[in-house]
Amino acid sequence: MGKLTVVLQRNERLVELEAVRGIAACVVLVHHCLLGFAPTLHGLVNPTKAWSLFGTPLFALVNGSAAVVVFFVLSGFVLTYRAIESKDTALLWLGAAKRWPRLAVLIITVNVLAAQIAVMHFYWNIPASSENGSIWLSWFYRAPSPYSSSQILGAIYEGGVGTFLFGQAYFNSNLWTMYYEFFGSLLVFGLAYLFLKVRASYFVIVAGVVSAVAIYCSVYFLCFVTGIALAVIRYGLPISEKLLPGRHWKTSLTIFAIILAILLFGYHEHIGDSASMRFYGFLSPIAALNPIGFRVVLHTIGAVIVLVLALKFPDCLRTNLAALIGRLSFSTYLLHIPLICSIGSFLYLFLLPVWGEIPTAATTILVTITATFAAAFPLSLLDRFWLVALRRFQILITNQFGMIFQKGLGH
Repeated sequence: MGKLTVVLQRNERLVELEAVRGIAACVVLVHHCLLGFAPTLHGLVNPTKAWSLFGTPLFALVNGSAAVVVFFVLSGFVLTYRAIESKDTALLWLGAAKRWPRLAVLIITVNVLAAQIAVMHFYWNIPASSENGSIWLSWFYRAPSPYSSSQILGAIYEGGVGTFLFGQAYFNSNLWTMYYEFFGSLLVFGLAYLFLKVRASYFVIVAGVVSAVAIYCSVYFLCFVTGIALAVIRYGLPISEKLLPGRHWKTSLTIFAIILAILLFGYHEHIGDSASMRFYGFLSPIAALNPIGFRVVLHTIGAVIVLVLALKFPDCLRTNLAALIGRLSFSTYLLHIPLICSIGSFLYLFLLPVWGEIPTAATTILVTITATFAAAFPLSLLDRFWLVALRRFQILITNQFGMIFQKGLGH
């Protein structure tokens, strides 16, 4: 049995990083629930009140934009660290070949579900937004579907092709990230291959140019480059232990890192009103130069802090609950927008005349979160089944190529 087959069968996963991904998915879920049903409390796209979370460090708890950056940095790290550690470029080729089918099956499944909800005319987000003034809630399922002739076929096409190649996300607005996940993954696979195959001086030059071009195309690719840079530092350099702090950090340094991450994750420029950034108002002149770029840079630094802390203190995240949240993370991320716009919005409209605004919003958010996790569980089982099937296929292909190679040597 070859080294690659052993690595594939071993399939060790860093549970602590899965937990971080799960926590980030929960942040996105709460972020969107508040935007939909408690927009004034959230404050991002509504007039900012003195008691809103926006513009304070507490916004870190619900900042979905920061959580997405965490996803991207984690992907850059997780997709490449095993190959860099084992110095096996075959893992990179297999990872690149597996990336689309790994993502597409669940995305198509949820897209078909979202299309079926549209066919049943059960999206209530537009009337709900009229009741509570949520601008965000009114953004979805308003325009006619570009696939009106066949919603289901359109959902399959968008989930399997359009979202990856063109960033299309009519049926599920969260899928805008899959464009970056797909091309960012290919970017880090290529960079990791260069690291393992070329001289260090060439790698620095070529990787620098490639990374600069990618980041010029979109600042979100900075997150993936940062992720692989951490993998290279941790597993690929002989001086990695000197570059990263020792295992036993001083308490004060750890506390400082946590506070800094919270402050960074709490930042977001206000959409359409720079004067309302409150605690972060002093950053307005810098943010005005490149709002999205500045935000992504700050959140990327925060993501690096979180990733390093998770790797240094893994036992804090290796719990059954954290592992469960990690397993549900992808399913939770994919499902919650269609559920917010259908079940959540319907419940909000049903309860509002009877209960009033605050009890209705609180109940709707709680029920929507519960429904999302409930729906995510069976979808995560499909995800696990599909991952096992892909892994077995990888092992089969690896063994077959190994036999062909050995026969070739024998001749």
